[in-house]
Amino acid sequence: MGKMEIKKIKLLVCATAMHRSFFKTYSGLMDRINRESAFAKKHGYVRAWHGPVRRLPEFRYFNYNADGNVIGTDKKEFSGLISNLTNISVNSTVQTMEARIAFGTVSSICHYIRKWKLKTYVWNGVHDSIDACVYKPEAELFIALAKECAAWKREPFYDVPMSLDCQLADLSKGLEHNYYKAGVELEGIPLQDAIDNWNKAHENVPGFEKIYWEGCPI
Repeated sequence: MGKMEIKKIKLLVCATAMHRSFFKTYSGLMDRINRESAFAKKHGYVRAWHGPVRRLPEFRYFNYNADGNVIGTDKKEFSGLISNLTNISVNSTVQTMEARIAFGTVSSICHYIRKWKLKTYVWNGVHDSIDACVYKPEAELFIALAKECAAWKREPFYDVPMSLDCQLADLSKGLEHNYYKAGVELEGIPLQDAIDNWNKAHENVPGFEKIYWEGCPI
C-alpha cells in the first residue's frame, strides 16, 4: 500500500520464504507448536516428555474466542505478554527434554570419572553444553568417554542419533585459539581404544586396576 520501503519489502519477502521453507522442511513442527500452545492456554501449563511441568497460569485469565485466540481488551493490552507466554509454552518442553538427555550424559560421565578415579571433573552445563576441567594425561580418555556417553540411546530416541562436538582449550599456551568456548576441535578416538591405551600406559603402576566400559547407567 505504499507504506513500506522497497528494501524492507524485499527483506520481508525473503524472511517469509525462509519461514515457510523451515516449517516445510521440518514437517509436523507447526502442528506440535499449535498443539502445545493450545494445551497451555486451556490448562495453564505444559508438560515435558519426561514429566517436568512448566506452569503458565496467566493463560487461564484471558478471554478467548471459539478458535482459541485471545480477544478484546486482553489482546490489545497484553499482546506482548501473550506472545512471550506462547513462545515459552512451545519451547519449554523441548528444552526440558534436551536438558534431560544432556544431564543423563553428564551423570554417566561423572559415574565413570568416579569409578575410574580420574582427576578430570565436569564443572558446568547449559542446555546441551557441557564444560569440564580436563587433566592433560586424561584428555584422550575423557573425550572418548564424553562422546560415547553423549551418543548413548536415551528415550525418546526415534532413531535420531546423538553426538558431541569437543573443543579443548589449553590455557597454558596463551589466548590464541586457546580460550574458553573457543578451543581446538578434536575428533577423538573410539572409547575402547582409549581404554586400551590407558590400561596399557598404567599397567606397571603399583596398585593400578584396569578400567572397563559397561555402558551408561542413565
